[in-house]
Amino acid sequence: MEFKNISAEVSRVNIGVEKLNKGEFSADFDWYTPPYLFSTENLSDSFDCFDFKDKNVLTVAASGDHMFDAYLRGAKNVDMFDLNLFQKYIIELKYLMIQNINYTKFMEFFFDKSKRMNIKILRKIEPKMSEPAKAFWDGFYNSPDKANFLHHLPFWNSHRCRRGGISYIKSHENYSELKKRLPHNFNFTWDNLDTVANTKNESKYNIIHLSNIFLGGLESLCARTKLKEFHKNTITKLIKNKLSPDNGHIVFCYLWGTSFEDEKSFSLLVDFFDTFSSNKNTEYLYHEFSSAQINFDKDGILLINRGKSR
Repeated sequence: MEFKNISAEVSRVNIGVEKLNKGEFSADFDWYTPPYLFSTENLSDSFDCFDFKDKNVLTVAASGDHMFDAYLRGAKNVDMFDLNLFQKYIIELKYLMIQNINYTKFMEFFFDKSKRMNIKILRKIEPKMSEPAKAFWDGFYNSPDKANFLHHLPFWNSHRCRRGGISYIKSHENYSELKKRLPHNFNFTWDNLDTVANTKNESKYNIIHLSNIFLGGLESLCARTKLKEFHKNTITKLIKNKLSPDNGHIVFCYLWGTSFEDEKSFSLLVDFFDTFSSNKNTEYLYHEFSSAQINFDKDGILLINRGKSR
């Protein structure tokens, strides 16, 4: 989905901001759902499953942290997509901050209780922001309920997370290295997984990261027949149109906690993998590592590997 011009995008942002402030958004993911500020996944450990050096990557945009950590690990190019348009402006802010302010100021802005979301820091990079991003962040600072304007804002300001799960904010060194490796601009497509999967690419991706978007659609995929339709119409097309046939990887789903809270959903995912694991050219695997949250011991990712295994 594209806008005819900047004015059209600004108008759409203003409509969405008004809906957020009125609480008129859906609990399901939508184009104006409260956006993620940071990932709640353990990217540091889960990314160890792959070699990102000089690779082409496609990922759910979300907070942008998948992209940032992929570039930190040497990815050649990272393309992002997301149904939630507002993630674009989260990413733009963080992108400009990484390019233009030091690590200490970045961490103060997002994590220091006395300086958190300090508008004085934002004003320093505001001249470099796009007009739609300015409209979004003006909406945030004028919002009567900032905690609900951004998804998981209270979570990231608590002790329930392990910040070590995101590599580029682990240290000054990582942050500085990312700054060197970031391209001038980022690539963001405002669209859903079905559209992305059914769009053919001349060049293929070595790694595709779907984060946890499959979990958001589990309620509508509870029947085995619907799972088969989803595999045929979306996952199969994603593999065919987007994934490299030579050792290509898809992170199909990120799971928090080994004792996955929704047992019905977990069994559904296992059923999904059991159903399609007989494909001779494709592996369906599960990999486990330390949890991103202190109330869990382990997290895991469900993987689809095409061609030879790493």
